[in-house]
Amino acid sequence: MRRSTKFLFVLVVVLSSLFGAMFIGGCSDTTNVTPPVEASKVIGSIEGIVTNATNNTPVQGVTVTVVLPQAAAANPTKGGEQSKATQDVITTTTDANGYYLIENKLGSGEYTVVFEAAGYLSSRQTAYIPTLEEIVQNDSPPKGDVPYRDKEDEALWPTAAAVNVTGQLVAPAKSPDTKDDPNTLAAGAAIANVQVTLDYETYYVYGDKSAQDIYDCGFSFFPNVFTTTTDANGNFTFTGVPGTHCVILRIAPYKVGTIQYSGYQEAFDLADMASSGTADLGTFVGNITGESPEVTAYNFNEANWPIPIDANLTVTFSRPMNTGSVTATLKWKGNTIEPAAYTWDATKTILTINPTLSMRPQDPGSTGNTYQVQLNGQADNGLYLGTWTHWFNTTDGIAFTATNLDDYGPVGDEFSDFPRNQPITLTFSMPPNLDNPSSYITFDYDKKKSPAGIRLDSTIVSGNTVTLYPNGQLESDQYYYIDFRIYSTLRDDYATEEELFSSGLYFHTENTDVTPGNVANFEIDEDNSDYPADWNSKTFTFLWDRVPGARYYDLYAKDNSASLAGKDKLSERGALAAGNPQYVLIGTVSDADYLLRQTITISGDGVPGGTPDALGDNGFDLYTTDGIYTPFSGGLQITFAVKARNGAGSSNGFSNAITVKDETAPAFYTSQYGDADNSAGAVITSHGLPGQADTTFTLNIDPLPTKDAAKLEYLQ
Repeated sequence: MRRSTKFLFVLVVVLSSLFGAMFIGGCSDTTNVTPPVEASKVIGSIEGIVTNATNNTPVQGVTVTVVLPQAAAANPTKGGEQSKATQDVITTTTDANGYYLIENKLGSGEYTVVFEAAGYLSSRQTAYIPTLEEIVQNDSPPKGDVPYRDKEDEALWPTAAAVNVTGQLVAPAKSPDTKDDPNTLAAGAAIANVQVTLDYETYYVYGDKSAQDIYDCGFSFFPNVFTTTTDANGNFTFTGVPGTHCVILRIAPYKVGTIQYSGYQEAFDLADMASSGTADLGTFVGNITGESPEVTAYNFNEANWPIPIDANLTVTFSRPMNTGSVTATLKWKGNTIEPAAYTWDATKTILTINPTLSMRPQDPGSTGNTYQVQLNGQADNGLYLGTWTHWFNTTDGIAFTATNLDDYGPVGDEFSDFPRNQPITLTFSMPPNLDNPSSYITFDYDKKKSPAGIRLDSTIVSGNTVTLYPNGQLESDQYYYIDFRIYSTLRDDYATEEELFSSGLYFHTENTDVTPGNVANFEIDEDNSDYPADWNSKTFTFLWDRVPGARYYDLYAKDNSASLAGKDKLSERGALAAGNPQYVLIGTVSDADYLLRQTITISGDGVPGGTPDALGDNGFDLYTTDGIYTPFSGGLQITFAVKARNGAGSSNGFSNAITVKDETAPAFYTSQYGDADNSAGAVITSHGLPGQADTTFTLNIDPLPTKDAAKLEYLQ
């Protein structure tokens, strides 16, 4: 038996006498001289005690043979139970105490030590004599040879302590994977012709190696591995093997018919189990290996969703399948639909399902249909797959994906400035089928205004794209509408324009004409405005005649506040004094071709700093410290005008101008400064607005609480 090895070495260090030359009193020359170092080597010995493995008593007369390393290297057959040449080995015998010693005859290296004695199994160990560098390591090298002893004890196993070992191997109970397989043996049936091994040599690790739960089965006797096979009844027997405290039983993997069984391994204590010279290890039940078929890949997994409704589905198995036993079922909303057609590749591991006739495309605009694939069957080894199920979502079938109208910029759901002589393309997710009698395309003015619509000169399909060629040129600066239902080659599968544009597919042709003329008949809509204007006017609506060729109308405004600066304290109104002497754009509306008279409304919220509005945002507000919204007070006047515009530019001139001012009398601004007469009935003269006479009136007020200068303001 292999035991822990103890090393004993004696290191002899020869020191130079008194560390070499000593200091001599009065000597002025103290040169140190290092003498040469003689070459050193290791002189090795091997010793040990040989005992009986069953009772630990010394064994006398054991032949101990050390095989020299160079001999083993030159002739690997030497050592152990093989022949030994006298010149390649060193031999000794144990004394009455079982002790042996091979002294001072071995250099550094690895040696095979063979132990042989009558009535015992031969055994062998490995001894090692280290090198000088391994002994000295970081110390100073010694002078002379260094002795080293390697201790190799050995416990010999007596042949009289041999035992017989028996056992049986039978089949397991049938599992759900094998219950229908005719190749599976009945539970408890004998399994014959299976190799069984007793291994005395290998260390056995039970469970997790990190747990250090190791059985010391590393016996050094030889032979130390014994093999037999099970008979017709599944029995196995080993005769006259060592009855040690540890041996490893191994049952090799085996196959019965198409069923593969796993191997088996376990450590036993024969010395404790042996009764009357026999150790019965009991009955062993074979285990079917974990080689049942599995699905290892499929092309309709989540990463590939949604799946095209005309795509084939593929499933890959871990091993060849019994193709005749495999069934593939396709389900929708829990109900089995048309049986799926499927084929196998040459390896019988890849199944291809063709679901084209079974799968229904979803209604346009829905989120997708969900289908279920269900597989059952057996592998070629007879093991069952069990029921394998997976869900997947399909695509929307044909879908409207793009149009070249989009290249010209959307305005809501409309497209602007499309070239009049350019074909129109409609692109889909799969090839359209215009041969389907239910497919149609209509082309009309602004959502089918004309009964006849616009005739298409030609319609061409190329790949996934339909190209429309209108008969003749489209009109300039005109709105059009396209309505279609395009079917694919799949059953009940179609696309419409509303998939991309919920309000329909509109577009507007470019304006290739000259710039529009000036706007005429610009006026205030008196029925929808704060007219005539006053200090609290908020809303004004303007009307004018439609201009041919115009697509937009821009409203401008300017004021006279700069001319009021310095008059009646209007310069104190801050930024208003700078005014807007030039026209400022305050609003834009699109041309409405169904109206002869165009219109625009501007407004203000009446709150300083409040919601943005056309009047306030452009600096037309005028208010005092009382916070009242006053766009038309203090002499402020705002002048409005409008211009027509299209792709070629704006009209050359403005329309006729409209000036809005406070036309509600009276309107005055008054102020009093300094030590005014604040008694009741005092007469105050107010300064009129520009162009108006001063006004004298009587003001009844209470005296001010202090004599400080006061200022009173009133604004109407």
